[in-house]
Amino acid sequence: MVCSSAEAPTSDHCSMSLIRNNQQLVLNELYRQLNASTEVMRELIEFFQQPGQQVETTQRGIQQAFADVLDAREPLLAPLEALIRKLDDLPRASDPEQSGLEALTERLRSLLSQEGIEAVLEHRLEQEQVLLNTTRQAQQEFQDEAMPSALERLEQHLQRAIERLKTCVQS
Repeated sequence: MVCSSAEAPTSDHCSMSLIRNNQQLVLNELYRQLNASTEVMRELIEFFQQPGQQVETTQRGIQQAFADVLDAREPLLAPLEALIRKLDDLPRASDPEQSGLEALTERLRSLLSQEGIEAVLEHRLEQEQVLLNTTRQAQQEFQDEAMPSALERLEQHLQRAIERLKTCVQS
């Protein structure tokens, strides 16, 4: 039996295999990326809300876009986690140090100037596209089976998120 380090094996718990199949691998990577993106967005929203932080109209629009995307994204984590567990695997958590470092980098970019804020937004758009591509890879792993609705909902969410963030870039 293989269990996460936080869980002790029991007779009715943790019958996961040590070797992951392609579905498990891609779903775990997707879950990790999705979880990390929520952490980074949450950090950026908190940064924009700090007392003394001078927030321009453009920043308010970006902050609201991040908040809207985050609100729609967080409920999608649990179904994805359930799908991973259904495949007899445990979801991999995102690396908090990596997420923290990415959020810090984004904060520094936004402090520099208006161009920095635009760079933060552009980088977030790139990361959203990476998430969409990973979602599509996961869908390909299920092409011989019924497509899990969690993946379909996630793809739709990511397409909407990308469009929402693009409108911030254009304004």
